[in-house]
Amino acid sequence: MNKLMKNRLVILLISLTLVTGLAIAGCAAPAPEPAPTPAPSPAPTPAPAPAEKITMDFCTIGSRSDGSWSQDIYESYLLIKEKYGDEVECTFTDLVEWDAWPTYLELQGERGADMIFGDSAETPLEGLLKVAPKYPNTYFVNPVTGQETMDLLPDNCVSYYTKTEEQGGFLAGVAGGMKTETNLVGFIAGMNYPDTIKCGMGFELGAKWINPDVEMMAMYTGDWVDVEKGYETARAMLEMDVDVVIPFADNSGLGVI
Repeated sequence: MNKLMKNRLVILLISLTLVTGLAIAGCAAPAPEPAPTPAPSPAPTPAPAPAEKITMDFCTIGSRSDGSWSQDIYESYLLIKEKYGDEVECTFTDLVEWDAWPTYLELQGERGADMIFGDSAETPLEGLLKVAPKYPNTYFVNPVTGQETMDLLPDNCVSYYTKTEEQGGFLAGVAGGMKTETNLVGFIAGMNYPDTIKCGMGFELGAKWINPDVEMMAMYTGDWVDVEKGYETARAMLEMDVDVVIPFADNSGLGVI
């Protein structure tokens, strides 16, 4: 083998070696790419704060079991607790004595109640005049309060009217006019408030509508809680030949019954 052929053979071997190495390098697994830098995790979304509950207080002069006005308010309180317990926090207090209203309203105002629901148009008037201006963010609600009285009170005192007194009284009067044998019917109430007067007038109109000869006698016990006064007032009516009586007197009405 001459020198030229040897040189060509060496060049060929070198070339084959280079080509083979390149081929092997081309078939090898590619070098791993650097892992991407992870993006920072987003900050956790804070849970929404629970909505602040509305706070309500219900208070009555009579007892929660008087079978009348106070019991209606108590049952309304229970319904609100059952139906809106997730939104409303409410309390109920009965047998709040007449002279205790200012102190009671003051305590509820200091507690931060959003609404204080009273049960009487006139009883808490003195307390409202004294307490309500000190707690402008609390609503003081009282039923069937006359406009002259409302004009004396601040804007956070509100009232409402219903038709149950005169309409319910009228229907009771129809029944009384049909049942009486003496043509004398009686209406006994705790106080001569506007709503009680409406009930009595409705009772009289209903009785006269069904029986024009009926006459009605009205008496007031002067107390919403004293059962004995209701009993004695009813006894006095019966002795005057009244033979149908309707009470609107809370616990005193139990004495009538």
